Amino acid sequence: PVSESLNLPLGQAAVVHLPVEAGDVMVANQGVADAVVRTTTRAVILGQAVGRTNIFFFAPDGQLILDLDVRVERDLTALSDAL
Repeated sequence: PVSESLNLPLGQAAVVHLPVEAGDVMVANQGVADAVVRTTTRAVILGQAVGRTNIFFFAPDGQLILDLDVRVERDLTALSDAL
């Protein structure tokens, strides 16, 4: 299994491409992020609230494909630009 980290601005989304087909997805804290499976090898991760969570992708046989550590943060780009 692969472990990866994803930093996501609040209210933004990211596409995750999986190397093999997934049969199941589990989000540890759906209040922080959610995973919307678009195809068996592609999911969209949505940043819901500031915080951290894990998203686990499993193959149809139950093998862990990806352990995704998701950190959702406020997007401070506009504030940094203003300063």
